[in-house]
Amino acid sequence: MFGHLKYESQGNHFVIESKMNSGHSIPWALLLEGYLNKKGIKTKMIYNDHQHTGEKIHIKVDSKIALS
Repeated sequence: MFGHLKYESQGNHFVIESKMNSGHSIPWALLLEGYLNKKGIKTKMIYNDHQHTGEKIHIKVDSKIALS
């Protein structure tokens, strides 16, 4: 139901995190990944689901993101 998105500049990846293992984070991750790919940024998605702590999706990008 609730989750968040953050960009980790040290690891050069986005993290979408949800406290529930519902799979509802996946469409948001696909939307972000599609946007980045359309901008010419190559990505790699890694999905982690943990029974007790929720799900995390890491989107690794091949170049630094300029936050403006």
